[in-house]
Amino acid sequence: MKRKDYLHEEARKNNVPGLNATIISLENTLEELEQSLKGGNEKDYYLDRTDAHSPIARVEDLGVESYYTQVATLKNEIVLYAEANGRNDILERANKLMEAGGDLRSDLSMILTLLKEDQTS
Repeated sequence: MKRKDYLHEEARKNNVPGLNATIISLENTLEELEQSLKGGNEKDYYLDRTDAHSPIARVEDLGVESYYTQVATLKNEIVLYAEANGRNDILERANKLMEAGGDLRSDLSMILTLLKEDQTS
């Protein structure tokens, strides 16, 4: 039984994205968000904030669904990293990503800071 648990733990570790790859993905996602926000159009509001009152159809009309998929994938990578490394502070912030009323840019920036701290230690 102990051997089986060990194998499951190893498999879980092998599925955890590398810290450098996660940081690069996060930087790219933030850069894409910043570029969109520089445009100053209606789409920006939906990218930067998750609003409980925004209808899903409207978000799809604006063409941001692929961006949300990208953020959801990134969130999963961050959660896997945080769980594998016992980083409850990162895990807590990652689990709040894309919550209603959240500030996506601020949340992603803080997670990036925490991950870069791990990278240098």
